[in-house]
Amino acid sequence: MRIRDIEVDGDAIYYTRDSRRERNRRVKITLNSEIVKWLKCGQNKSIILNLSNRNGIIEKLENPRAFKNFILTLYAISKSRRPYKVAMEFGISHEQLYRHYRYLEKAGLIEYLRDSLLDCC
Repeated sequence: MRIRDIEVDGDAIYYTRDSRRERNRRVKITLNSEIVKWLKCGQNKSIILNLSNRNGIIEKLENPRAFKNFILTLYAISKSRRPYKVAMEFGISHEQLYRHYRYLEKAGLIEYLRDSLLDCC
């Protein structure tokens, strides 16, 4: 699977993905307006697109819910907040965010992401 493009529109994001079975499948994820505003920044969107196509991460993003949790994890990192607090705020299980957080920590990307993801555009 490969994610080709991320588009922000209203209260949702759309991403286009290719896999062995499907080409150019467009998937919609509804998010909070605060997250959508954060994603509208071109730098954040390009970092998410580049990270999501890395070998270790792409296997973890097989469904839209996993991609949404990945975005929320990156949002927590950019705001310097603990993932469990972001999970409580958005009503999801904290373990889903920590799974992505631990991988990024193991890959040594946490400090890079804190410095490069913009807090607000």
